[in-house]
Amino acid sequence: MLLNNADSACRHRASEILSLGSKMTSSDAKLYVPTGEIKTFGPLGPKYEVGQPLRPLDDGDWMIEIVLVETGETAEYRLRHLVEDPNAF
Repeated sequence: MLLNNADSACRHRASEILSLGSKMTSSDAKLYVPTGEIKTFGPLGPKYEVGQPLRPLDDGDWMIEIVLVETGETAEYRLRHLVEDPNAF
């Protein structure tokens, strides 16, 4: 029973985090950025490594630094788009 309660609590927290989505603002106490994860631009796009948050944007989104795996080039990418991209395999 304890495991079921913990699992339910985890699902509830995950749904809270997902519902924040584009509602995040610079005043949020905690900003989750999957720093160090390797993702792709869409299902077939090039791979990139997620870097650090750079700055909040006026629309509540965040600009995140990314590094393209193949070239080492750094770029800026919106968190809103980053969280929708799949993890690379």
